[in-house]
Amino acid sequence: MPFKNTQLETGKPQTIGERVYATLRHEIILLHLHPGEELNIREIAETLQVSRSPVRDAVMKLSKEGLANILPQKGTRVSRIDPHRVEEERFLRESLEVCLLDSFMRQHTMQDTAQMEALVAKQEQCLKEKRIPDFLDCDEQFHSIFFKAAEKPLCWELIQNMSGHYRRARLLTLWDFQITGCAIEEHRQMLGCIRRQDTPNLTEIEKNHCRRINVQELELFRRYPDYFVSPCV
Repeated sequence: MPFKNTQLETGKPQTIGERVYATLRHEIILLHLHPGEELNIREIAETLQVSRSPVRDAVMKLSKEGLANILPQKGTRVSRIDPHRVEEERFLRESLEVCLLDSFMRQHTMQDTAQMEALVAKQEQCLKEKRIPDFLDCDEQFHSIFFKAAEKPLCWELIQNMSGHYRRARLLTLWDFQITGCAIEEHRQMLGCIRRQDTPNLTEIEKNHCRRINVQELELFRRYPDYFVSPCV
């Protein structure tokens, strides 16, 4: 099993099962485990140095999230990216984030803005060094501040738990450095709106920011046909 990092993910999860799940999910989301790739229970257990039982449990959980396909008599594979699910996950994200912008504008602090500015600067450095997964992590942290400042942490947690297909598609788009640079510019525009207390324009930029992937997907289908559910319509 060609993990980029064969150690169990550490941090918040505590049990072996939770750590196995977190590690597998991390590898899938970052495309270290490619869409369509086999998930061999025995090999994963040996690689992570655990028994097969927590690996089976983790794969079952990933299956419920749509990140793994368990095929009777055929084994288990990482799910291919489903364009329809990408759109639904994108819609969920846009709907929740746009709805809380009014609350964010009333409740955010100077510290929130400073954190967002620091993340944009970090994104610029990630782009220079071509560290795209780190760039996407900064992107997620930037948007999480909207939810934190608006006191909607459960909404952000829901988005994180239900964005496996969307996040993988986003990661693929960001290998195009023109798109990556555009994302930075849109974040700068958002910060400008926040400083001016310009909620209408912030809302419009946020909508465009979320919907851009709808156009980008067409190019992704051409470049990575084996990564997507076929036919892609």
